[in-house]
Amino acid sequence: MEWKDFLLNNEDKLTTYVQTIARVHGKKHPELIVVRDYFIAVLENIDDSEKVGEYLEQIRLESKNFTVPADGCETYQAAYHDLKESYQLYKQ
Repeated sequence: MEWKDFLLNNEDKLTTYVQTIARVHGKKHPELIVVRDYFIAVLENIDDSEKVGEYLEQIRLESKNFTVPADGCETYQAAYHDLKESYQLYKQ
């Protein structure tokens, strides 16, 4: 599967996950607000491969290579898993 297909097929789920973890964990983990904003930018620029790559790289950096902290819930884990999958597919 290509990165664009993966993102579009999982857009609703990933959007919900990213928004939820930013709302629930954002005060303790402010990087989630940045991750959320970059993810929204990915979706808004889905047809611009170069911009998507830049935003996915920023998500990787902000998330410390998609590392879920010890206090991360299942939604946090699922979001980072899918964001990592998106990044890896893009890099192929």
